Amino acid sequence: MTIANAKTSIGDYAFNANRKLASVSLGNGVTSIGEYAFSGTALKTVTIPGSVTSIGDYAFYTNSSLRTVTIANAKTHIGDYAFHSNRKLASVSLGNGVTSIGEHAFGYTALKTVTIPGSVTSIGYYAFYANPSLRTVTFLGNAPNSVSNQAFAGAAVGAKAIRAAILTGYGLDGTIWNQLIVTPAGRVAAPTVTVSTAKLAQGATTITIKGTGFVPGVPSANTVTFDNGAVGYVTAATATSLTVQYTTTPNKTGPLKATVTTNIGGSSGALKQVATVVA
Repeated sequence: MTIANAKTSIGDYAFNANRKLASVSLGNGVTSIGEYAFSGTALKTVTIPGSVTSIGDYAFYTNSSLRTVTIANAKTHIGDYAFHSNRKLASVSLGNGVTSIGEHAFGYTALKTVTIPGSVTSIGYYAFYANPSLRTVTFLGNAPNSVSNQAFAGAAVGAKAIRAAILTGYGLDGTIWNQLIVTPAGRVAAPTVTVSTAKLAQGATTITIKGTGFVPGVPSANTVTFDNGAVGYVTAATATSLTVQYTTTPNKTGPLKATVTTNIGGSSGALKQVATVVA
């Protein structure tokens, strides 16, 4: 089906539950798409032209075959539940003009990654809810003015908010922002642990571990795993040094080994000696 390049609005329920509708071409004159307009169809791909300023609530709801959505560079609002429950929807391209993303707009899809343009100022409640494959959300602008703290609930464990260091409003690398781990753009190096045989009293309550690639200023972004029964948590962190408070001290003297894992760079790998425990 083709809708020509004429100024027109697609009304509510216009093609709702049209199970044989597998293809639609929207002309560069369509100004708005009404509620439930293309809900329950056989569409596999949708391209929304730059002339569209509003995508209504439930506009493309429950299209079981829909895999790809492209929204052009136009000032556009995406309504509540607009693309909800499209379980095969694996690719969404949001043009640099989308201003807001409604509640539940992309819930229950197959998205693995999504890029939020700098034009977006608000992301609604549960906007990307229950997308267990969603691992990366890349932001091209400063943090939107309004983001529901449940907007990305149900994303993959360890899902990341990737943003350039010059962008503001997200917090430090390694912090949790709206259930996403704030991560710098580009490759993040894994941490390393510097071998140390320095003596450490068995009754000591803290240990300092040296290395590289630690997440500075966010102790909770760094996790240390010891051998010899020792357990502890990081209380202070720089890029090259971690202070660890023991909750369980080493159960024997001799070499004490550890690995470090950060929530943005992964693991330092095999255990390395960080001290020699002495009585």
